[in-house]
Amino acid sequence: MSISVSDLIGKPFEYNARGPEKYDCWGLVMEMQRRNGIKIPDYESPTAWQDISKLMRRELVQWERVDQEPYSVMYMKLATQPSHVGVYLGFGKFIHASESSEMVRIERIRFWENNIVGYYKYIGA
Repeated sequence: MSISVSDLIGKPFEYNARGPEKYDCWGLVMEMQRRNGIKIPDYESPTAWQDISKLMRRELVQWERVDQEPYSVMYMKLATQPSHVGVYLGFGKFIHASESSEMVRIERIRFWENNIVGYYKYIGA
Protein backbone atom coordinates (compact mmCIF):
# COMPACT_ATOMS: atom_id res chain seq x y z
CA MET A 1 0.00 0.00 0.00
CA SER A 2 1.28 3.44 -0.87
CA ILE A 3 0.08 6.61 0.80
CA SER A 4 0.22 9.83 -1.20
CA VAL A 5 2.15 12.60 0.53
CA SER A 6 2.70 15.09 -2.29
CA ASP A 7 -0.09 17.35 -1.00
CA LEU A 8 1.70 17.65 2.35
CA ILE A 9 5.15 18.69 1.12
CA GLY A 10 5.88 22.35 1.78
CA LYS A 11 2.99 22.91 4.21
CA PRO A 12 4.12 25.35 6.94
CA PHE A 13 5.22 24.22 10.40
CA GLU A 14 3.33 25.61 13.38
CA TYR A 15 3.12 24.26 16.93
CA ASN A 16 -0.19 22.46 17.61
CA ALA A 17 -1.20 22.67 13.94
CA ARG A 18 -3.21 19.62 12.87
CA GLY A 19 -3.74 20.44 9.21
CA PRO A 20 -4.80 20.66 6.58
CA GLU A 21 -2.93 23.92 5.96
CA LYS A 22 -0.24 23.74 8.69
CA TYR A 23 1.30 20.93 10.76
CA ASP A 24 3.61 20.34 13.67
CA CYS A 25 5.46 17.03 13.83
CA TRP A 26 2.72 15.29 15.84
CA GLY A 27 -0.05 16.70 13.64
CA LEU A 28 1.72 15.33 10.58
CA VAL A 29 2.14 11.90 12.21
CA MET A 30 -1.59 11.94 13.04
CA GLU A 31 -2.41 12.74 9.40
CA MET A 32 -0.10 10.04 8.06
CA GLN A 33 -1.55 7.46 10.44
CA ARG A 34 -5.09 8.54 9.47
CA ARG A 35 -4.21 7.99 5.82
CA ASN A 36 -3.01 4.53 6.81
CA GLY A 37 -6.36 3.80 8.53
CA ILE A 38 -5.10 4.28 12.11
CA LYS A 39 -6.49 6.80 14.60
CA ILE A 40 -3.99 7.89 17.22
CA PRO A 41 -4.49 10.20 20.22
CA ASP A 42 -3.99 13.92 19.93
CA TYR A 43 -1.89 15.88 22.41
CA GLU A 44 -1.35 19.57 22.78
CA SER A 45 2.27 19.98 21.78
CA PRO A 46 4.43 21.86 24.25
CA THR A 47 6.89 24.27 22.65
CA ALA A 48 9.88 23.47 24.87
CA TRP A 49 11.79 20.37 23.75
CA GLN A 50 12.21 19.22 27.37
CA ASP A 51 8.41 19.19 27.83
CA ILE A 52 7.91 17.48 24.48
CA SER A 53 10.38 14.79 25.54
CA LYS A 54 8.54 14.18 28.85
CA LEU A 55 5.21 13.83 27.01
CA MET A 56 6.70 11.43 24.47
CA ARG A 57 8.31 9.22 27.14
CA ARG A 58 5.03 9.12 29.10
CA GLU A 59 2.95 8.12 26.06
CA LEU A 60 5.41 5.61 24.61
CA VAL A 61 3.59 2.76 26.42
CA GLN A 62 0.91 3.01 23.71
CA TRP A 63 3.44 2.20 21.02
CA GLU A 64 5.25 -1.02 20.11
CA ARG A 65 8.80 -0.94 18.83
CA VAL A 66 9.05 -2.45 15.33
CA ASP A 67 11.66 -2.97 12.67
CA GLN A 68 12.07 -0.20 10.14
CA GLU A 69 9.00 -0.61 7.95
CA PRO A 70 7.00 1.80 5.76
CA TYR A 71 4.66 4.08 7.70
CA SER A 72 6.19 3.26 11.08
CA VAL A 73 6.58 6.29 13.30
CA MET A 74 10.15 7.39 13.88
CA TYR A 75 11.00 8.57 17.38
CA MET A 76 13.99 10.93 17.22
CA LYS A 77 16.28 13.03 19.39
CA LEU A 78 16.71 16.74 18.98
CA ALA A 79 19.34 18.25 21.21
CA THR A 80 19.94 15.40 23.67
CA GLN A 81 16.40 14.17 24.32
CA PRO A 82 13.78 12.35 22.22
CA SER A 83 11.52 15.20 21.13
CA HIS A 84 10.64 14.75 17.46
CA VAL A 85 8.64 12.33 15.31
CA GLY A 86 8.34 11.56 11.63
CA VAL A 87 7.04 8.76 9.44
CA TYR A 88 9.26 6.35 7.55
CA LEU A 89 8.29 6.18 3.87
CA GLY A 90 10.63 3.41 2.75
CA PHE A 91 13.62 3.58 0.43
CA GLY A 92 15.68 5.40 3.08
CA LYS A 93 13.36 8.41 3.33
CA PHE A 94 10.98 9.87 5.90
CA ILE A 95 8.51 12.73 6.11
CA HIS A 96 8.33 15.17 9.00
CA ALA A 97 7.20 18.65 9.92
CA SER A 98 10.46 20.40 10.62
CA GLU A 99 10.61 23.39 12.90
CA SER A 100 14.08 24.30 11.63
CA SER A 101 13.01 24.39 7.97
CA GLU A 102 9.53 25.64 8.97
CA MET A 103 7.76 23.15 6.71
CA VAL A 104 6.78 19.58 5.95
CA ARG A 105 9.55 17.88 4.03
CA ILE A 106 10.95 14.54 2.98
CA GLU A 107 14.52 13.80 4.00
CA ARG A 108 16.94 10.94 3.73
CA ILE A 109 17.36 8.92 6.91
CA ARG A 110 21.14 8.83 6.59
CA PHE A 111 21.30 12.46 7.76
CA TRP A 112 19.31 11.56 10.90
CA GLU A 113 20.65 8.06 11.71
CA ASN A 114 22.43 9.13 14.90
CA ASN A 115 19.23 10.79 16.17
CA ILE A 116 16.79 7.91 15.60
CA VAL A 117 15.68 6.28 18.85
CA GLY A 118 13.45 3.71 17.15
CA TYR A 119 10.53 2.87 14.90
CA TYR A 120 7.07 2.30 16.37
CA LYS A 121 3.49 1.36 15.60
CA TYR A 122 0.47 2.40 17.63
CA ILE A 123 -1.10 -0.36 19.75
CA GLY A 124 -3.30 1.78 22.03
CA ALA A 125 -3.60 1.92 25.78
